[in-house]
Amino acid sequence: MEAIEVWNQVWEKCNSVKPEDLSHSEQTIYHVSRFLIEIENKGLSGFLYNISPNWQNLTSLKKELERIECFKAATEVRQLFTIVPGPPESNEAETWGGFLALADPDKSIDRIE
Repeated sequence: MEAIEVWNQVWEKCNSVKPEDLSHSEQTIYHVSRFLIEIENKGLSGFLYNISPNWQNLTSLKKELERIECFKAATEVRQLFTIVPGPPESNEAETWGGFLALADPDKSIDRIE
């Protein structure tokens, strides 16, 4: 089976099950490919926005990146935790930009990218 067929099967399966219910190999494909797609389209900030409030996915992503020996990317994901330790509380800011201004006033996320 071609790699793209495996990738398509994993994404198709995600339409009917939660990512945590995928096999370990499927979780690796899911988390890493989602990360790459989000980073390419919207950068780290967009990635955080799109996974919010399910930031436990960052822990899974970091583990999967380490598993496939993408240590630099795993380090960057770990750095995100130190900059922005969790999703915004509903009363913190009215917009994503407002939340980032409060959570990351030094724009550290931009320097990671």
